[in-house]
Amino acid sequence: MVEYQISFQKKSNPLLLVLKDKMNRQINSIEELDNSVKYELLTRLNSMKNHTKLCHGDYCPDNIIVTADAKGNIKEITAVDWVHATQGNASADIANTFLLLKLQFGDKSDIPEKYISAFCELTNTKRSYVNEWLPLVAAARLTKNKEEEKELLEQWINVVDFQ
Repeated sequence: MVEYQISFQKKSNPLLLVLKDKMNRQINSIEELDNSVKYELLTRLNSMKNHTKLCHGDYCPDNIIVTADAKGNIKEITAVDWVHATQGNASADIANTFLLLKLQFGDKSDIPEKYISAFCELTNTKRSYVNEWLPLVAAARLTKNKEEEKELLEQWINVVDFQ
């Protein structure tokens, strides 16, 4: 197995992993990926801007607690389970959540699209920029070795479709 070593950035917070470093290790660990695909993914990862924003890493409906009043009005929203938190690019975290929503709700639901569109609109982020992270987070997610996710994740890894 060929392992590509790419150094991304100095850690500005020694208590958090750097997202790009974590993804580099994950992508390199996937034995099923062809080396040329790994190279393309890691080249893309290296080209992404370095950020030090707090990223949840597993932001999905299962990790959200919503508190509502008796009338059903939302009073508080809390994200829990920060074990996968890293410092990095918020667009990568959004792409990861989009894929998690796709895995959870499937293609018949518009929830993943509404989620990513709302993020892009509220943050003035181009959708194409978030899309650039999709193959990367899909490859990183493959390391979870969940057979039921493999087919969808492999579809998203095709880096040519996202350039």
